[in-house]
Amino acid sequence: MLHTEIDTARKLVVHTAAPGVLRLTDVLSTAVSSFRHPDFHPEFSVVWDLRGCQVGITLQEIIDLHPTIVARANAVRPSGKTAWVAPNAFSESIIQLLYKQHNWSAEWRTFSTVESAIVWCTLQDAGGRRHPA
Repeated sequence: MLHTEIDTARKLVVHTAAPGVLRLTDVLSTAVSSFRHPDFHPEFSVVWDLRGCQVGITLQEIIDLHPTIVARANAVRPSGKTAWVAPNAFSESIIQLLYKQHNWSAEWRTFSTVESAIVWCTLQDAGGRRHPA
């Protein structure tokens, strides 16, 4: 399960994972819910804080992700920054694979802390590991 906070002043959405196993369907349904939120705007940056969970996204889920889902997400949010706070190297590699397998439009990076992810999203380049598309 993911908890979502939308900070309109900073143009920022933060999704925080609860303890348990996180599946790709959790990420997708949370993204759709935030897109439908009345305070959401496509130019907002997004932080996915996955430190509190076990990332259970499988290679097969990534391969099976239908291109129309990616296309719809890109249409709703064609730009912006997406920061992932990964709990470990394995989770970071799953996130990298998700982006490399599909053509997501948002710029993205991974971070080890929420603070550095938020700085990157709301200010100038603050580090993180840049992953080219």
